[in-house]
Amino acid sequence: MRRMSLLGIFLILIGLLLLFSELGIIRFYWRDLLRLWPLIFIFWGLDLLIGEKKWFGWLVVLIIFLLTIFIVFFSSYGRPFFRDRGPGFYYREWKYPFKEDIKGLDLEISTGVRVVRLEALKDRENLLHISSNWDFYIDKLIEEKRDGELGLSLKVEGEKETGFRIFGDDKKLDPINININPEIPLSLKFDVGVGDATLNMREFRLKDLSVKGGVGRLKIYLPSSPCYVEIEGGVGSVEVYVPEDMILDLSAETGLGKISVDKEIKQEKGGEKGVIRLKVRSGVGNIKILSEKKEVI
Repeated sequence: MRRMSLLGIFLILIGLLLLFSELGIIRFYWRDLLRLWPLIFIFWGLDLLIGEKKWFGWLVVLIIFLLTIFIVFFSSYGRPFFRDRGPGFYYREWKYPFKEDIKGLDLEISTGVRVVRLEALKDRENLLHISSNWDFYIDKLIEEKRDGELGLSLKVEGEKETGFRIFGDDKKLDPINININPEIPLSLKFDVGVGDATLNMREFRLKDLSVKGGVGRLKIYLPSSPCYVEIEGGVGSVEVYVPEDMILDLSAETGLGKISVDKEIKQEKGGEKGVIRLKVRSGVGNIKILSEKKEVI
């Protein structure tokens, strides 16, 4: 009697995962095969147990089928099924739809251990779009509406770790992209976690910005419009880029780090037109306030 080929079942399982990925049902990539290496020992052990027991082989097939269903609908590879169902699920992208009755956005974001890039959203159909090549977790979501202004509070974490990783911790190096609709007047409070962060505020109708630095390099590009900005340095360097056509009203409080201002930036106390009111307080790292022409994104 011919034995059931467990190698064949293994190949069918991998083929199904790749097929579902190509059809857009789940997110599964060739590099993810590296994370399935323990299956080699599982199938090897099953092959030793089954022997000539054909009925046990079909039981294994049933178990593999149930495992595939679990991966598709409940694991990290199938998490697109749970998008937009609120906090508590993992995502590769998370969207908050744009609504006509929203006249302003009061947004508070804190991040965990990840590299972060924040910039204007090109897709005007959404108010907020968060995406990454690796899974992330919305740990907290608070929504409040008052007089046409929407208040959102988000805590964005990387995928929670369960056990050691044999192939390294490269997930934390892959950035989380936070994109916000620039057509809505914005008040933003941003709490940086562990990792580099770049906040490109150039295109926003920014009313005020409050940034608390974390551990890592922080770069902030300010818009060419009057606004109030408050920055607290953390453990790492902070670079703030001021547009050439704007005047800076600066107040600074020095901590352990130094605060330096580019001589080419025009400074003036008071005034209303073309003035950015900037308040900075250094942490352990240095804060540099530079003219925008010093660097182009």
